[in-house]
Amino acid sequence: MRYATLVLGLLGFALPIGAAQAQTATPAPEPTTATMAAVLKPTTPPDEIRDPVLSSEEEITADAVLAAPAPEKVTLTGRVMDEDSQPLIGATVYVRGAGVAASTDAKGFYTLQVPAGVNKLLFSYGGYVDKEIDASNYLPVNVSLAPQADKKK
Repeated sequence: MRYATLVLGLLGFALPIGAAQAQTATPAPEPTTATMAAVLKPTTPPDEIRDPVLSSEEEITADAVLAAPAPEKVTLTGRVMDEDSQPLIGATVYVRGAGVAASTDAKGFYTLQVPAGVNKLLFSYGGYVDKEIDASNYLPVNVSLAPQADKKK
């Protein structure tokens, strides 16, 4: 007799179609405390565990931690202007995640030292809508901010 098979979900269990209808699921037996203790028993005593990078003779010092290379910094520049292409003096440029911020000068220009790579810049100025832009290394980021809509009640 030929049986067609039924594949159950992603588990890949193949059962004859008639068997799938006739069988009822029985719960698996609960593991005993002894079984769980054997499964969870550590294979290596804690005093024999060794760090593969550091041997017991090596010591981590503050000098070693401070000597670690700092992330590369790059200079990011740009200009912040209003909707009429006039400079916004004192606009704030904040780098999210780096804790770095700068203000624009009298001509709307700013300069920041940021981590290398792509950074999220948040531009803000009182009375204007904030703008967030992803900026990459060395490319100047010029932004135009729009005034906030008047809120009348």
